[in-house]
Amino acid sequence: DQEIANQARRVIQLRDGLIQRDEVIS
Repeated sequence: DQEIANQARRVIQLRDGLIQRDEVIS
């Protein structure tokens, strides 16, 4: 369903954001 796809995208975006933040901090 679209809801699942949207949730997956949000999770991926959050992970990407966390990874970018970790890279900037480190």
